[in-house]
Amino acid sequence: MRYISHRPDQTPLMMRIRDLAAARTRYGYFRIYILLRREGWVVNHKLRIPTIPAAYSDLIPATIPM
Repeated sequence: MRYISHRPDQTPLMMRIRDLAAARTRYGYFRIYILLRREGWVVNHKLRIPTIPAAYSDLIPATIPM
């Protein structure tokens, strides 16, 4: 018998992260986290660049380039 994951589907959350990152290109991961919380999403505080899929991480800068 193998373990069956009970993890909820993250697709709507990831789509919203992608939309926010595309609309606000200069926002980093923490600012996007704040926006998601304000919209009512239940987001873990550990939301970081490594947890965002590679397809979306290029949209979210880790720091603002000067």
